[in-house]
Amino acid sequence: SSISSQDHAGFVGLEGEMPGFSKVFGNIEIGLQNRSFTDNPLADDTSFFFQAGLGWDATDKTHLNLVGNRDFFTTPNNLSNNSTRIVFDVAHAFTGRLNGRVGVELEYSNYSGLIAVRNREDDAFSVRGGFSYFFRSNLSASADFSYTDRKSTLEMTKYKRFLGSVVLRFSY
Repeated sequence: SSISSQDHAGFVGLEGEMPGFSKVFGNIEIGLQNRSFTDNPLADDTSFFFQAGLGWDATDKTHLNLVGNRDFFTTPNNLSNNSTRIVFDVAHAFTGRLNGRVGVELEYSNYSGLIAVRNREDDAFSVRGGFSYFFRSNLSASADFSYTDRKSTLEMTKYKRFLGSVVLRFSY
């Protein structure tokens, strides 16, 4: 049998410079999301959506960014996912040619939909970083890494991942 649903969402938001703080920028979005299944034993779901972010130009060379959100979406295999994320990133220009970045992310996800995974819950911790060097305006090299540790109530979705990349970019 097929699974069909109707999803609806609405939200409002604001963004801009924080009053009284010339180097602090922020945004906020608030809304409601609803998923209704048709001719299916799966549970309908209504969820609160929220996202807020703050950015701060701590110096001319350093930018800090903090984002938190609560989201609701459908996965490719038709599961509903309520997800809460917090992300903190720092970017710094060491010189006119060399910059670096580091970040950390925490995520909590609750999946529902199919009976076998109705109560699946995942927790993930990620850390990442990297550097970029600009040889010329159209030629740069970068090196990045990330590490993720995902824990889950479903054994097959637990993992630890180390990723690294080196990129040479030429634009014309």
